[in-house]
Parts: sequence; C-alpha cells; structure tokens
Amino acid sequence: MSDHFAVDRGELVAAPKAKLGWFAGLFLGLFTVGLGGLMFVGVWQ
Repeated sequence: MSDHFAVDRGELVAAPKAKLGWFAGLFLGLFTVGLGGLMFVGVWQ
C-alpha cells in the first residue's frame, strides 16, 4: 500500500512540473519571437 501511495505522490509532483515546463517553454517561445520582431523592426528602420 505504501508503494502505491508513493506512485500516486510521484504523479502528483510530476504533473505540476510538466505543466510548469510547458508554460516556461511557451513563454520563452513568445519572448524569443518578440525579441526577434523588435530586432527586425530596428533593422528595418
């Protein structure tokens, strides 16, 4: 029973980490695109 509890606890801990990683990746992607856009506009002008 303790092993089953450990597995459940591991899944509960892993889920938020996966979601946090997904949000971090999305934020980094948007930040990179925004930074690239600013540099492109700066060069264009």
